[in-house]
Amino acid sequence: MISLRDAIERKEDERLCALIAADVGRLDQLLSDGLIFVHPNGRVDSKANYLANLAVRNPYLDIKVVERTITAAGGMGVVTCELELLVLRDPPAQNVSYNIRGICVWAQDGADLRMIRYQSTFIGGANA
Repeated sequence: MISLRDAIERKEDERLCALIAADVGRLDQLLSDGLIFVHPNGRVDSKANYLANLAVRNPYLDIKVVERTITAAGGMGVVTCELELLVLRDPPAQNVSYNIRGICVWAQDGADLRMIRYQSTFIGGANA
């Protein structure tokens, strides 16, 4: 049987791949309906708003995990990470690379494991 920590790691990998692929259907399965998503600039989205924005315009071109730590206990897990993002910003259209630190909280949601909270911040004063 797979450990909770390993299950969370797999879900995180799936989430990042779905972001790059703009797979809103897969993200819908991975994210809890009660998700609160705090962007590095402080903007807060619900799951519905977050996915609706991604469906219109996905800025994620590439995401690399620089560092990741997963702590799991009692059916929940906290992921702390540093990610290197390559995103499309406009106007004018340009690719921008920056690093963020993030905290993701995963929990049992019915029969599945879903992300219930996400918060990130820019590293090094980036203003993307």
